[in-house]
Amino acid sequence: MSIRIIALLIAAIASLAAANASVPIIDSRGAGRRAVGNLCNKAENQPKMGDVSGAKRSVDAAVHADPKFWPALYIRAKIFLRQGQYQLAIADCNEVLQQYSGFVEASLLRAAINAHLGKYAEALKEVNYVISLHPQRVTLGRALKQRAWLQATCPDPTFRNGQQAIRDAKAACSIAEWKDENTIDTLACRIRRNRRF
Repeated sequence: MSIRIIALLIAAIASLAAANASVPIIDSRGAGRRAVGNLCNKAENQPKMGDVSGAKRSVDAAVHADPKFWPALYIRAKIFLRQGQYQLAIADCNEVLQQYSGFVEASLLRAAINAHLGKYAEALKEVNYVISLHPQRVTLGRALKQRAWLQATCPDPTFRNGQQAIRDAKAACSIAEWKDENTIDTLACRIRRNRRF
């Protein structure tokens, strides 16, 4: 009896689908989303080959196709940063975080931009917030390195904290298993500064 009911149900669904065959079905997870994802992948790789303007065109096409696709907005923020369009980069980071507050990479990018713009309090507050979230180890390492660099090299001496910078840089180096030369450079920078004073 149950097999008969299932067969009737399948037949009814099939006839309804055939009757509505002229109505387009839009699946935001299907080919459209895949095309936007492909544009984002292309935009992510183009700057590595020196084609920043091509990356901007690709990501603009992705954002045009899906204005709420936050990965495209994040990639565009990174491109805006490379182009020196800091306020646009911050605006995209803000939009990404509004859509997906857990994407701490956008927070770290926004903190780096704020530090570059001389907004050291905002940058440090944001990095501290990311660290307080206890993100994945790789992200934590980047956040610690970013905080160490800010506290070691900040032009405003009120934001410098040599001892904390050394602790953060050592922790970041440990997370990177002492294989990331930029993180080691952050530690070396702080140690050199300590010896001068």
